[in-house]
Amino acid sequence: MRPFFKAIKRMCAILCTASGSILTATCLPRAALAAQDVPHSPTGLFSPVLPLAVAACGLIVAWNLILRKRLKSKNRELTLELAQRRSVEEELRTSRHRLATLVSNLPGMAFSHRVDDDDWPMGYTSQGCQELTGYPSLCAPGMELFYATKVVHPDDIGPNRETIRKALAEKQPYRLVYRITTASGKKKWVWEQGVGLYGPQGEFLSVDGFITDITEFKQAEKALIASRKQFHDLVINSPVGISIIQDNQVVYQNPEQERLFGPLPEKADFFGYVTPHSDDMDKIHRFIEVVKNGEVSCNESDFCFFPDTEKNKAPRTRWVHCRAARIVYQDRESVLLNMIDVTRAKELEHMVGIQDKMASLGRVTAGIAHEVRNPLSGINLYLSVLDKIAGDPEQETKARECIRQLKEASCDIETVIRRAMDFLKPGMPQFRVMDANEPVKNALGLTAASLRKSGVRMETALSDAPLPCYADGNLLLRVLLNLIHNAAEAMEDLPGSRIIQVKTAVESARVLISVSDSGPGVPQRIRERIFEPFYTTKSDGTGIGLSLSQRIVMDHNGTIRIDQGELGGASFVVDIPAR
Repeated sequence: MRPFFKAIKRMCAILCTASGSILTATCLPRAALAAQDVPHSPTGLFSPVLPLAVAACGLIVAWNLILRKRLKSKNRELTLELAQRRSVEEELRTSRHRLATLVSNLPGMAFSHRVDDDDWPMGYTSQGCQELTGYPSLCAPGMELFYATKVVHPDDIGPNRETIRKALAEKQPYRLVYRITTASGKKKWVWEQGVGLYGPQGEFLSVDGFITDITEFKQAEKALIASRKQFHDLVINSPVGISIIQDNQVVYQNPEQERLFGPLPEKADFFGYVTPHSDDMDKIHRFIEVVKNGEVSCNESDFCFFPDTEKNKAPRTRWVHCRAARIVYQDRESVLLNMIDVTRAKELEHMVGIQDKMASLGRVTAGIAHEVRNPLSGINLYLSVLDKIAGDPEQETKARECIRQLKEASCDIETVIRRAMDFLKPGMPQFRVMDANEPVKNALGLTAASLRKSGVRMETALSDAPLPCYADGNLLLRVLLNLIHNAAEAMEDLPGSRIIQVKTAVESARVLISVSDSGPGVPQRIRERIFEPFYTTKSDGTGIGLSLSQRIVMDHNGTIRIDQGELGGASFVVDIPAR
C-alpha cells in the first residue's frame, strides 16, 4: 500500500504546482498593468484564465479532502487487518505448540514417510519413536533411516506394504497390526494407522500416520484365548451336564448333557423333548419358573425322568441333581442348567434305605418280642393256673383274678402293637401352607397346665413375623408335644429351677423350631442312637417317641438334630423348608 500512498502524494504535488503556475500567470500580468495605469478590456487575453484557476484550486482542495478521508479509512482497515493477522499468527503458534505437546505425549509415534523409494524412508518421526523402538537416531531432525527394514519384523514387511499400496490406490486410510524388534532386541506388537496425503493436482505427497504399542493387549488377548480354550475344555469334559435355556429352548448343551438326554435338536423345547416323571412334572416346571421370574437367583433340586431310549427298549428311570441359575448369554436373559447324574447314588441310597428298614424292622421285631414276651409269659402262667382250677367252685375268686391279669397282659400286648403300628405307619400327612408358629402355640397351650404342676417354667421366643411352610399341623404338634414331654421328664429329678425354652425363627429359607431344657443333656456317645426305634435310656420308656418324631419331620423334607442348648441341657432343633 505504501507505493500507492506515494503516488497519490506526488499527484497532489503536481496539481498544486500547476494551479500555482496558473494563478501566477493570471494574476501577475493584471497587477503589472494596473500599476502602469494601462487600461484593459474585460475581454483581454487573461480574463478567462482566472476562473479556471480558482476552479482548479477548489477541485484540488476537494480532492485532497477526499483523499485524506479515504486514507484514514484505509489506514483503519489496514490496522484492523494487521491486528487480526497477529491474532491468527498467535493462535497458529499456540495450536502448533499444543499439537507438538500432544504428539510428544501420545503413547506411540507419529510419522510421515515416502513410498517413492524402495526402502520407504521416514521423513518425520515424533519423539515417541525412541521409546517405542529404542533407536534415538530415528527421532533426530533430518534423519531418514529405513524404519521398515530396520525395525519391522521381516515376515511382516511384505504384507504391510501390500496393504498400504492397496489403500493408497483406493485413497482410503489403512490399519496394520505387526511385529517390531527394538534396539535391545525385544519383540513388540504395534498397531499402525495411516492415510495418504495428496497435492492440489491429486499428486501423491506422503503417508502420514501413527503407531502405538499393543504388546500388553496382545498378551492379554493371548491369555484370553488360552483361558477360553481351558474353559471350553472344562465344559466339554465336565462330568456335569451343562445346558443354556432361552425361552424354554436349549441353545447349548455339552457332551455330558447329550449323554443324559441324548442329542437334542437345535433350539428344541427342553420340556417337550425331555420326559420327566409324572410326579416331578409340576415340580420341574416350577423349578425353572422360580429362577426365570427372579424369585431366586439360584435353585437346586432332584428330579426323576425318562431319557430318550432306542426303540424296543424299555425306558430306564434316571435321577439328576439339578441346579439352575440366571445368567446373560449372548446379551439375552437365560437360564444355566447344571445336571449331575445321581442315578447310581439314588440306587445305592435306595438299597441303604432298604437295609436301614430291614435293620429297623429287626430292631422293631426285637423290641416287640421283648415287650410282648413278659405279658405273654404271664398269660401262659395264668392259663396254666386256670387249667388247674377249672371246675372247682372254691377257686372262683382265684379264677377271676387270673382272668383280670390275663386282660391286663392282653392290653399291654395291644399297646405295644399299637405303638409299633404308629411308628411303621404314622398316617398320611395332610400338607397345607401354614404358619409354623401355629402348632408351636397349640403345643404350648396343651402342656402349660401339666408343666406348672411339675414346677417347670416355660420360656418362649417366637418369631413375630409369620413362618410360612408346607406342613401338616397335627403331625408337627405331635412332634412338639413329644419333645416338650421328653424335656420335662429329663429334668424330673433335678433340684433347683427347671426351664424349657421354645424358639422359632427362619434362616436361609428354612424354618427352625428348637426345644431346649436346663437338664443334664444327652451324652455325646449316645446321640447317634437316640433316634433308633425302641432305644431308650428311661426305665419305663418305649423308645418310640423320638423315632416317630424323626419319621414325621423327614416326611416334611426336614431334619431333626440335637445340639447343646443355651440353658446347659439338650436342644432339639426341627428344620423344615420355608414356603
